[in-house]
Amino acid sequence: MPSPLCAKAPGPTPHTPPSHHCRPITHSSVPALQSASEYIRLQTSPARRAHVPPPRGVYKDVGSILVAIGRNAQSVSGKFTGWNHFFTATSSSMKDELGITDAKLRKYILGWREWYKQGYDPVTIEIPKRRKKFLKVRAKVQQVRLKKQGLV
Repeated sequence: MPSPLCAKAPGPTPHTPPSHHCRPITHSSVPALQSASEYIRLQTSPARRAHVPPPRGVYKDVGSILVAIGRNAQSVSGKFTGWNHFFTATSSSMKDELGITDAKLRKYILGWREWYKQGYDPVTIEIPKRRKKFLKVRAKVQQVRLKKQGLV
């Protein structure tokens, strides 16, 4: 599997399926990459879970990270007591102790927390708007009408 810090996503090869392309490092700084290399060198899962990266760049507190990732994550910033608490809280402790009941939000926060540990700076990823089903049906009906009229 390619390194998560590679600069260019390779094309599919016989050894790597298309889903294992690495992400470009467009949102990383030099200190972020240095911190990430420490994190990647950690071999065991407990050591990786216990790793707390230092604050870097404009991300000096938990609130700034949660504001940067978007999706209303900043609404739960007051529930974390500090930097270490944010990076060591588990999903179950977020649900039970902190009262973050929205599973999608918890997974989103945990995912960005992991990316931050790996050296990526947070960016907002918007949820794409889905077309309503009736709009698709309406468009199909209109196409059929136009075909009957000979306009298509």
